[in-house]
Amino acid sequence: MFEAIEPFVHIMVYPDCKGSGMETKSRKLDLKTDMLCFFAICRHSLHLGVVSWMTAPSTSTVSRNFCAWAVFLSSLFECLELKPLPGFVEEFLPREFIEAGYADTDALGDATKTWIGQSENFDINNILFSSYKNHTTGKTSV
Repeated sequence: MFEAIEPFVHIMVYPDCKGSGMETKSRKLDLKTDMLCFFAICRHSLHLGVVSWMTAPSTSTVSRNFCAWAVFLSSLFECLELKPLPGFVEEFLPREFIEAGYADTDALGDATKTWIGQSENFDINNILFSSYKNHTTGKTSV
């Protein structure tokens, strides 16, 4: 995965970061570890404090990294046609779905919310604030 996106990582922007993106010399994690942390948080809904404990940077750094990767990858994946070929999903649909009238399902998905640190930008906080969790969260689709 990293080899596919590596040519584009130079455009990633870390929010509220004092350095200038990839060129900052004080990076706490290399890019591959950074990406792996993002995917682990998304897949297992890990608390950012746990990832911070496992990898050594602060929770706020892990939060900034999570936001940067979420925006970067969603922007990158929007450029790709990810819809499955006709008939592909139907082969794997459970019989219960077909019997319940959902035979025309294109994809199954789920989302998870991860608590992230507040941004210095008020507009970003408004977008990321979850009234359900009463905290700023990042929502990722699985």
